Amino acid sequence: MKWVANKIIKSCMRKITCFGILSEYMSEYLPKHANYVVIEGIYSPCNLVNIPQPKIDGRILYSGTLAERYGIKNLLLAFNLLKNENYSLIICGRGDSEEYVKNMATKDRRIQYLGSIPHDEILQLQRTASLLVNPRTPEGIYTKYSFPSKTMEYLASGTPTLLYELPGIPKEYYHYCYSLNDQSITALAEKVDEVLSLSIEERTKLGEKAQQFILDTKNATIQCTKILELIKRT
Repeated sequence: MKWVANKIIKSCMRKITCFGILSEYMSEYLPKHANYVVIEGIYSPCNLVNIPQPKIDGRILYSGTLAERYGIKNLLLAFNLLKNENYSLIICGRGDSEEYVKNMATKDRRIQYLGSIPHDEILQLQRTASLLVNPRTPEGIYTKYSFPSKTMEYLASGTPTLLYELPGIPKEYYHYCYSLNDQSITALAEKVDEVLSLSIEERTKLGEKAQQFILDTKNATIQCTKILELIKRT
């Protein structure tokens, strides 16, 4: 019966005059000449944003689903290549790679697995880290039609962030974070080391710019205004 549902959906879409979509690639499936606006997400500021937190030099943080498809194993393998004893890796979350994470933590005292913790605690940890990493690579067609929600959260923390260049993330985001294309474990390790070798002032400056970018341009007022303007034009 799936074909029936698809037919109904397509029929309904032809009657819709404007669309709010998650990524530019979704426009390929809209009716010809359809009006649309890309709204990849909306950031809701929290009180923790303005609470200063002391940075712990060399601390790397990943918070989110512990799924192999999201690159958590790659991050652990890359960290294993980094021999700097002043580096540490904090991991929070649950998922199908949880046992792998626990096993790696027993082998390297620099790795700390906190499991699933309250969101407020995660936000505080983000503020104390030197670098936030999202190891999700552009493998898989789904990355064209998705926007990792932690992208906004990471950038809004004011802590420097490292991302792979995913097709579903608007290009403007890459002006406010560190990024890489090479999907090898070695390349990820080298990039992490490169970023942490930069001066604290340089990293802090980028983190602050990223935070302001999210607060100023991705809040509910700005994002919803885009939708209202689209409706007015249609």
